[in-house]
Amino acid sequence: MLILHAHWQPPLAPAETGGILVWAETGNAQPPAWQRGRLAQNPRPKSHPFCASISELRASINRTGKESAAVLRLPTTRTGPLPSPELPHALDLDMARPPVLAPWIVHGIWMTPAEAALALLDLSASRQESAARFGPAASLRFWGRAAALALETLAAHKILPLLVPVDAEEKTFHARWLPVLDSPRDAQRLSQLEAAMPPVCRAEVSNEGGAPSPRSLLTSFLNTTCDALARQWGKPAAPQFNRGDDSPTHRWMEALFSEDPAVKALPAQMQSLASSHRAWMRNLHVAGDAAFRIAFRIETPALQNDAWQLHYLLQASDDPSLLIPAEQVWKKTGSIVNKLGRKFDNPQEKLLAGQGYAARLFPPVTESLKSKRPSGLALDA
Repeated sequence: MLILHAHWQPPLAPAETGGILVWAETGNAQPPAWQRGRLAQNPRPKSHPFCASISELRASINRTGKESAAVLRLPTTRTGPLPSPELPHALDLDMARPPVLAPWIVHGIWMTPAEAALALLDLSASRQESAARFGPAASLRFWGRAAALALETLAAHKILPLLVPVDAEEKTFHARWLPVLDSPRDAQRLSQLEAAMPPVCRAEVSNEGGAPSPRSLLTSFLNTTCDALARQWGKPAAPQFNRGDDSPTHRWMEALFSEDPAVKALPAQMQSLASSHRAWMRNLHVAGDAAFRIAFRIETPALQNDAWQLHYLLQASDDPSLLIPAEQVWKKTGSIVNKLGRKFDNPQEKLLAGQGYAARLFPPVTESLKSKRPSGLALDA
C-alpha cells in the first residue's frame, strides 16, 4: 500500500499559478544502508529511498498530470529519512540518536490548483475500495480540508475581484479573485487550520532560506485555488464585450475569466482604474482586518430615565469573546496591543478609522468623535 503526500508549492511570480505535488511512500522499498560516522552538516539532496515510482503512483490513484519533483527537508538518521508514521514497515532504523533535518528529492505528479482541489477532496476521503491501494498521509488530509474551505467560500460567493499591480511603476496589472474570510467562524477555522498544519507542509528547501509560515502557505493556497476555480467555473457566465471596446473596466472583467490574468489596457487607463479600485477596497478593511475588528456594545441602564451607554471596543476576529475596551486602547503608547498572545497593529488609528466609518451609518457616533479619545456614547431611548 502507498501512503500519499500532498505538497503545496506557492507561486513565486505574479504570472505563476502554483500547484500541488502528490507523491507517495511505499513499504516495498529496499532496507536503507547504515551510514558510518556523523551526518554531514550540509548534505547534497538525494532521491528519497521510500518514494514510489511515478508509474506506481499513477496506477494507484488513477490520476494524470505531469511528472515533477521537490526537495524537502525531512527528519533523517544514519539510516536515511524516517518513514512517515502512516507507513507500515519492518525496517531496521537508527533510533539511538535524535534525527536531524536533511534534504531529500521526492518525485510525484504535479497538478494545477483547479485540478488539485477536487483531487485532494477525493484522495483524502476514506473509501473501502481505495483503502487497499493507498492511504492518506497527514499532509494530504490537511490540504484536503483546506480545499474544502475554498469550495465552501466559492459556494457562498465570498469572493472579490482584484486589480493587482505586477510592477512597481504600476504599468501592468493582473485581474485576480480574492476569497473574503472575514466572519468570526472563518477566522476561527483559519486559526485551527494554521495550528493543525503538519511540519512536512513547510519542508521545501527554498533559496530565500527559512521555512514559510503556516499562515502564509495557507493564505497562498486559498487565494490561488479560489482564483483558479472562480476563473474556470465562472467563464460560461462571463459578460461579453466587443473586441474594439478599449474600456479598461471591460478589459479587466475579461481578464477575470480568462486563463491569462493580464489586463490588456493602456498604463494611463489602468492607473485611473486602479485608483478607483483602491478606494472601493478600503470599505472592506476600514473597520478591521484579519486580526481584529471594531465592535460596539450597548449597555442597558439600571433606571428607566438613565442614559443607554454605547461602548467602543476591539474584538479578535477568531475569538469574539476577546474584547479590548477603547479606554485600554487609548492608554497604550506603542503601535501594538498584546492581549493573550495576540498582536494588534496600530490599534488607535484603526479604532478611530472604524468609528468614523460607523458614523456614516449611525450619525450619533459623530458627536463622540469630537473628543480626543472617544470611548463611548450616551444615548436616550
